[in-house]
Amino acid sequence: MEQFIPRHVDNHPKEGHRPRIDDRTCFDVVHVRLTTGCSWVDAERICGGKVSDTAVRERYSLWVDAGVFKKVAANAVVA
Repeated sequence: MEQFIPRHVDNHPKEGHRPRIDDRTCFDVVHVRLTTGCSWVDAERICGGKVSDTAVRERYSLWVDAGVFKKVAANAVVA
């Protein structure tokens, strides 16, 4: 999965912003959401509130737009 996720480029004009949540943490919440069918808020709670549901939804949208899940599925079929 990690090999298909595009690298994040920090182009924030100021250096004092909050650090970005790592992809693995966001993926864990996405995985819970897609596996259980629960809401984003519930998935956040199940994963211990390490990341906000808003941040996870945004990351999920970025990954969908980048075709990450399609690449993972295509790679799984080949394997």
